[in-house]
Amino acid sequence: CLTLVGALVLVGAGPAAAQSQPRVVRELKFEGNKSLPSTMLANSISTTVSSWFARSSVVRWIGLGEKRFFNETEFQRDVLRLEVIYRRSGFPDVRVDTVVKRTPTDVFATFRIMEGKPILLTDLAISGLDSLSEKERRSVREGLPLRTGQPFNLALLQASVDTLVWRLRSRGSPRADACREYAVYSAARTAAAGIALEPG
Repeated sequence: CLTLVGALVLVGAGPAAAQSQPRVVRELKFEGNKSLPSTMLANSISTTVSSWFARSSVVRWIGLGEKRFFNETEFQRDVLRLEVIYRRSGFPDVRVDTVVKRTPTDVFATFRIMEGKPILLTDLAISGLDSLSEKERRSVREGLPLRTGQPFNLALLQASVDTLVWRLRSRGSPRADACREYAVYSAARTAAAGIALEPG
């Protein structure tokens, strides 16, 4: 009798144990992201898709490839992470929705992004280059990551600061530094930025 009871307990625990198994992320897609690449968005969130061998319906039955498991809490946080990235990239009205297909073992997830109208950079002022010749000033300023007429992206503003400082240091000003400032005009959906260089 003890053996039979033990067997019944084990059989009864089987389905519950199966249901508690984490689901494998078989697909992760982004839709509507016209301004930011999917690879950048995928690298900025916690949810990651399994490797190709673990995703492909043709070969995944073999059991090869790295499986990535779905975490419901982190997935909801990923929505907030994507919205923050977009707002810092000049899209304050962004909205992110999700579509998730769940099976007992798998998850197929899609982020649907509605970017909204961007804040455009209308003016980028760079000061502190008076000691350089006109040709040198043009060389230092050209090809910066942040450009007027494009969405005002805080990451690109910092990248432009770093680029300018590096160019000055490579030209013989090892103590060169810079500070930045910006203003956003929400009603007009424009922004202006300034970078003050200190050659040292």
